[in-house]
Amino acid sequence: MNLPADPKKNNVLNFKRIVEIPHSHVANAKTVQTPRKMAIALQGGGSYGAYTKGVLTTLFESEMFRSGRVELSSIAGTSAGAMNGALCVSGLNAGGYDLAISQMNKFWKDVGRFSFYKTSAYPNLHPMEEFAGSFLSHSILPTLKSTLKSNIKDWDAIRNGPVKLFTNAVEVMPDKSHRHIVFDPSESNVDTVVASTALQEFGAHSFDGRSFYDGAYARNPCTDDVLKGDVEELLVVTLQRKPKGPIRAKHQDEFQRASGAERGKRMVTAEVHHHIAHIRDAFPHIRVHTIGLDVDPRWDDTSRMNNDSSWLTQLSAMGEADAKEWLAIEEPQYQYRRLEV
Repeated sequence: MNLPADPKKNNVLNFKRIVEIPHSHVANAKTVQTPRKMAIALQGGGSYGAYTKGVLTTLFESEMFRSGRVELSSIAGTSAGAMNGALCVSGLNAGGYDLAISQMNKFWKDVGRFSFYKTSAYPNLHPMEEFAGSFLSHSILPTLKSTLKSNIKDWDAIRNGPVKLFTNAVEVMPDKSHRHIVFDPSESNVDTVVASTALQEFGAHSFDGRSFYDGAYARNPCTDDVLKGDVEELLVVTLQRKPKGPIRAKHQDEFQRASGAERGKRMVTAEVHHHIAHIRDAFPHIRVHTIGLDVDPRWDDTSRMNNDSSWLTQLSAMGEADAKEWLAIEEPQYQYRRLEV
């Protein structure tokens, strides 16, 4: 994949290298070193998305990614994962890893402009702040939209670039029923990404005569499209606490049906861990990896709404540490495959 970057710099996403290696019967035989093709799926989780930013920043700064041993084919994101995905894909396609990192850092810095009073239950919000926030909920989606617009300048890079973006949302149909929808790269714009973040308490996000709610009411994340093609590796960044019971290989749609809740009304959370086991069973040829936030049981749902800058920095640092731990284990296993040409 050729991207507009200086091939002499490590920032470039240049995935094929021809090298000279000794050969027992052909002197100076040429081989093509081919990368491992990877897709990434990003869960939603509100402010916990800062953890994902820390994970991706560390991966994109690593020698494993910058050497070209890994080729990113696509990113799927739901809610906060959709925002991180859009920031990454636009940056990767327009300028490489450094631009992707810069855009994520700037976006989350903008998100953390407002600080909350730190109670003894921090990072959980004070009840009065939660109450006051309910009166401001109508302004959250417009604020997210303007923040995304100011940080992503090149949406054509998402629509037409080599790394693909898939985001999902729940569409409100004329009869008030809900249907799950995936926006493919050609449809990507600021509204399709914001649509994926529209929690019911924020209200629907509407554009082009259609209304949408957060994609996590259907799938969190939606992995269908990134598993198509010749993907060899899938990395899922999770933001939900693991279930207490055993993990069962089960598609997240099955949990939604079994819950009895009307489609599009119930958030997918811990079910992702069962869904990951399902992917491993259904796609045995794909190596599935996870890097997940260790959600403290003392954190309640308001901690996902806390956008205090120090809390976001703390979450990002957790993501960086977990990604470094993952790299220490996985990086030695990622070697070029050498094909004679």
